[in-house]
Amino acid sequence: MRIIIGLFILFIIATSSFAQNIDQSDIPAVVVNSFQLRFPNAENVNWKLINGKYFLDFKLNSKLNRLTLDYKGKVLAHSKDLYSSEVPDFVHQAIAKRLTYFDIHDADWHEIGDSTLYEIRFKQDDKNQFFWVNTNGEIVKYRKELNESEIPNPVLSLIDKQLGKLDFEQAKSVEENGNIIYIIRGEINNRDYVITIDDKVTLLKLEYDIKENEIPKAIIYSLNDMYSNYDIRDADLVKENEKIRYILRIRKSGGQNYLIFDQNGNKLDLNR
Repeated sequence: MRIIIGLFILFIIATSSFAQNIDQSDIPAVVVNSFQLRFPNAENVNWKLINGKYFLDFKLNSKLNRLTLDYKGKVLAHSKDLYSSEVPDFVHQAIAKRLTYFDIHDADWHEIGDSTLYEIRFKQDDKNQFFWVNTNGEIVKYRKELNESEIPNPVLSLIDKQLGKLDFEQAKSVEENGNIIYIIRGEINNRDYVITIDDKVTLLKLEYDIKENEIPKAIIYSLNDMYSNYDIRDADLVKENEKIRYILRIRKSGGQNYLIFDQNGNKLDLNR
């Protein structure tokens, strides 16, 4: 299920400014034909390209659909909006085991290969909750927003000891495969941080703002070679699994792009 959810996250990236907009006339005929054969009545089609995959959103029967195709036109992922009345009973029953009352605000259907997930979103006590349920009626992932008081004290203590005093902004917990992680956003020493810690109080991922003069020179050299006329508008440092990455937002003439580099100035794929 991690692969499935990962591809859905990649689609979100593709629909943001990370991706390159492309005209349908610039897309290989095999890809366009594959799409049109499957969805001949599609309307308002928008195409994007990222890392050799084609991402598109379109309307079908007044519903938003999202599709991922490879370079041969093979469907890698398909998502579509659902009406609340279309959510199967087994999905309601799975969520009801966790919550006594809920009122579905939004629902999506996701498919990759032979696997299908239902994504359910709603608010409870003014906090967003998300459930991903498979066709066996099993909750494979659960995410909810948290108040600062709902974060375990050992997690907050770790942040205080290793990073400094946190000015809390928002947080969420994510439960998947029996594990829980806490993703916490806030400010430390006048820097914006996003901190990921698991329920064993292990620091998994750290992302924070950096100044332009803190970007390694190797990255600046690479950036000048590839994007010499762009200005750096924002920079973040990401530490995860003992690896360091730098995410840069650059802008030129009203357009912007996101780039990822390692500390040696090598440009990385956006989904790495």
